[in-house]
Amino acid sequence: MSESEKLSHEQRALASRLYVELIGRAFRGAEGPDQFKPAPQAMARLCYTLADAFLAVAATHQAADPEKAGSYQAQDADLVNWLK
Repeated sequence: MSESEKLSHEQRALASRLYVELIGRAFRGAEGPDQFKPAPQAMARLCYTLADAFLAVAATHQAADPEKAGSYQAQDADLVNWLK
């Protein structure tokens, strides 16, 4: 099994969203020759590192206090009240 197959779907999805956002910001307006343009491979490695760190902290947070970690369930009635 290759390394990319070992990675969880959640990690790949988060890393890809980070990559798209960061690479877009890095190259936006980078027209001049004196502008710093990061290597796309380095940005991809950074995004996987950030995704690993984020998911580890999220798991720790959820394990520490599962009641506060997203137990709210939105109901249709809640949404109707917001629209009033």
